[in-house]
Amino acid sequence: MAKTAAPDGMIFDDKGNLYFGDLENNKIQYLTLNGKINTLCEGEKIKWADTFSIYDGYLFYTNSRINETKKWRF
Repeated sequence: MAKTAAPDGMIFDDKGNLYFGDLENNKIQYLTLNGKINTLCEGEKIKWADTFSIYDGYLFYTNSRINETKKWRF
């Protein structure tokens, strides 16, 4: 096991790597079979990465941006 940042959305690839979002740092990371955490990509375009899918060798994800929601009082 490994300690990670707060994730949302996860998926395993066919090699056993676990991909997950790092919500607090705008990253997508992955955990290898030997327990090492690597960063796949990071930056301002990654906003609360969620709902991962792998198709034809590509990793797809959504930016849920749930942290940007506003409270409305009715």
